Amino acid sequence: MQAIIAKKAGFCAGVRRAFQIATDTTAEEGNWFTLGPLVHNENVIKYFMDRGIYPVDSVEQVDMDYSGIIIRSHGVSPDLIYEAKEKGLMVKDATCPLVKRVHDIVLALRGEGYEVIIFGDVFHPEVQGILGWCDNNARVISGVQE
Repeated sequence: MQAIIAKKAGFCAGVRRAFQIATDTTAEEGNWFTLGPLVHNENVIKYFMDRGIYPVDSVEQVDMDYSGIIIRSHGVSPDLIYEAKEKGLMVKDATCPLVKRVHDIVLALRGEGYEVIIFGDVFHPEVQGILGWCDNNARVISGVQE
């Protein structure tokens, strides 16, 4: 059997960026965590766990001194970033720039009074983050029939 790998195989730019941010963080002092899995890749998660960066489900789970949170590539709501900073955690934002652009767009549209409709899975972390940037005041639909 012959395996042929596409020229463009590998991580997207947002995942590469998040990976680099986490890699750079392994050289820093402190206890570091990712708020949720950094990316959708178990091997990457294990790679960083082996280097001391562990995923947590919430800011409340981090109660160690001199700790920090890396925001996952999917992004999070501004409330979670605020909560982490209020708790005294260092925060590194590894949100994909394309996802961050969506955050900026929904924030602006809600500010202008538009109704925001998000097409996706309401339970997916990226959709949850987007919802947070429009004050959870948007409709999430998962299909054309909705």
